[in-house]
Order: sequence, then C-alpha cells, then structure tokens
Amino acid sequence: VTLVNPVMSNFPAGGSRPNFLLLPGSLASLRLKFATFGRFRLGVSPDAEGKRLSAIDMTADRSHFPSREHLASAAESGAGADHVGFGALDSDDGEALAARRLLDLEVGDLRQLPKCPIWVSDDFAGWASRLVGTYGKLLRDIPGGAT
Repeated sequence: VTLVNPVMSNFPAGGSRPNFLLLPGSLASLRLKFATFGRFRLGVSPDAEGKRLSAIDMTADRSHFPSREHLASAAESGAGADHVGFGALDSDDGEALAARRLLDLEVGDLRQLPKCPIWVSDDFAGWASRLVGTYGKLLRDIPGGAT
C-alpha cells in the first residue's frame, strides 16, 4: 500500500506541505486504527546509497506488541525514552514509561528526518509528547493485553 499526501486543487503538490502522517491528530487516529498491528513504524526513507531523504516510510504488520514490562524496563534503563526529552516521571509510572518507549520505538527514527517542508515541527520532543496519550490508550486497549 502506498499512501500519498492528499493534494487539493489550488494547493501546491508534492513536498511543499506537511505530510498528513506527521500531523499528530492524523497519526494518532491512524495508529489507533492499526491497533491490532504490533509492529508499526514511521521512519526516514533512504535513497539507494542510504542517504536520508525528505520522505518517510510507514511499515505495519500483525505481530505481537512488546510486553509492557519490556517497554517499561527499557525506558527505565535509558534505552530510548530518555532521549525523547519527555522530562522526569515518577518511577512507579510504568504505564507512562511503556507508552513513551513504544512511541519512541515506532516513530523515534523521525528525529533523523532532514529539515524539510513535509515535517510539521522543529521540536521532535514537543511533537512526540502530543502522541503519548494515544500510545497509553493503545497499550490499555490491546486485545488480550501486551504479550
């Protein structure tokens, strides 16, 4: 499946507008629609030589979610969530840590997106913080719980 940025008449096409997948509301809605997909990633598209393009790739498949315990322990050990820049959390807030770690696993590669018109923010941490609630809901609503 190839998703393209919607283009309306009288608006410039291509990469001159923010990509709809990078709008927090659109991404939150899409991620919840893909709630049964344990693997969901948005990342920077590479060219044939591996150079980062001003484009993104989306991958989703029906695999198992990482366990909440794995996500929380990875976040506490500094394996991801700390460099998102969300600020300090109470040490017993495992749900928030797990949500932030899953968010980082799924969209953290977007930090590497070159400055370009398709990106909606120069502040990755601020942008990502708008999605934490969606990821908390996702983890709470996983059918049968995270494995």
